Amino acid sequence: MKKITLLCALIYVFIGAMNVLAQGDNPLAYPYYIYGEQEITGRNSSVLRNVQYNGFSTNIPVGGTNYGARNTAEKIVYQFDSIRTNPYLDITGKTLTYWRKLENGEWITDIEAGNGTATHRSDQFACFTLILDCSKSLGQSFSYVKQAALDFIDEMYSASNVGNIHIGIVCFSTMNDTQIFPITSLTESSRLQMRTFIAKQSNQRQATSMYYAIDKGIQELSAHIKGLNPKKFEGAHVITFTDGLDNTSQLENKFSLAKVSSHVKEELTTTSFHGKLIDSWVVGSQGEDVKDGQLDMMKSQLSALASNPDQFFFLEDVSMLERIFRQIANGLTKRWLSWVCTSALNHDGGVCWTLGEVPVIKEEPKLKKKHMLLGVHYAAGISCLNYTALKTGIGLDFSYPITYRFGLGAYFSGGYAYTSLGILTTIGNYNDGKAAFVGGLGMDIDFCWYAPRMNFDLRGGVLFRNGLYMMLDMATGMTPFAMTFNIGYNFGNLFTVK
Repeated sequence: MKKITLLCALIYVFIGAMNVLAQGDNPLAYPYYIYGEQEITGRNSSVLRNVQYNGFSTNIPVGGTNYGARNTAEKIVYQFDSIRTNPYLDITGKTLTYWRKLENGEWITDIEAGNGTATHRSDQFACFTLILDCSKSLGQSFSYVKQAALDFIDEMYSASNVGNIHIGIVCFSTMNDTQIFPITSLTESSRLQMRTFIAKQSNQRQATSMYYAIDKGIQELSAHIKGLNPKKFEGAHVITFTDGLDNTSQLENKFSLAKVSSHVKEELTTTSFHGKLIDSWVVGSQGEDVKDGQLDMMKSQLSALASNPDQFFFLEDVSMLERIFRQIANGLTKRWLSWVCTSALNHDGGVCWTLGEVPVIKEEPKLKKKHMLLGVHYAAGISCLNYTALKTGIGLDFSYPITYRFGLGAYFSGGYAYTSLGILTTIGNYNDGKAAFVGGLGMDIDFCWYAPRMNFDLRGGVLFRNGLYMMLDMATGMTPFAMTFNIGYNFGNLFTVK
């Protein structure tokens, strides 16, 4: 007995395993994948052609080609940069499963030969300038500005701390009180220096020289980027926060606000470094010195400084700045995510790297059809008093399905020497082509004798799946005994009801 039980258990496990394998033996069924056709082109090289995606996009276009090289672990390595996911998925720290296609067309996973890991690129330099309003109009909310700047730096540091991210800070109120932290590569030591610089800032001056500060920030970028390798330059980014309208800025040979603002706007939209335009983000908020009637003008001026409408934010409260700065930092660092994918060194043919689980396709529940009983029957029977009399007739039977297994209606039957009518019910699953019980309770009027006789009528029978039904009526009362046999056909099978 124990052996039989063990055998059954093993069979059950085997069947379950086969079901799982059947669901997951096609990498192209996964919600996220990178597919390509690998060709080994040399001892240390390969090419991946006809690259296809699901849920991903990278720097390699759909249908494009990627080139691989042999690494020290004797695997082919491909790199996919500028990863985007749709629908969005945070892939930081995720690992891809590697598949290769056999000659017979079957897919197998091969964890020894390959995988894919998400890493932040550290081979390109990205430069940032934070432009921060430190004017007196911020009041107690200035603490949110300082914390938001600290969060931004920490987010960048968590993405890369090897020095490829370069950050500078410009804190402004009046032009004379503008404080600058020179653009520096982000490492552990420089991160601490930046945090100290931000912590020392105060908001004691009642002035806003935002355009002056942005111009200073662009000058800092220009001077710093000259010393970077153009081939390894990712881009320049300016992130500006202010809670007021500029009322102080002047530049060399440009003294009016109109000329200053026009110049800075042109700088942000046309200045390029190594062929790449400045990427500008602007965050605004209504300070104590901004009237409600000035809000539309303020939003118009600030939004014009952003590279696109999605990079302009206007906050109802400065406390929201921390979340926005983290959002900007996360969005920027995601641009530098890469998939580093490895493949078998000697495999020619299809390869695929997948992420996620194969979606389980649930079948839509089938709506259960319900049919009513709408039948016509022929009846023949007897009535017994002093002797036995015959009676015949025809009738109608109706029952509407209140639930899937229960219906309620009425019946009527009449003809030579009798009439009967009453309540009719169906109990059972004849909707799925099975048999059901038919029962009724009513009154029978017997005309077989010299005067009509009223009787109590009890009906019972069966409704078959082919539509035929048979019922037997038993009546008693003023007539000692009467019986009628009914046979009919249910035309209600032709109709589906709710």
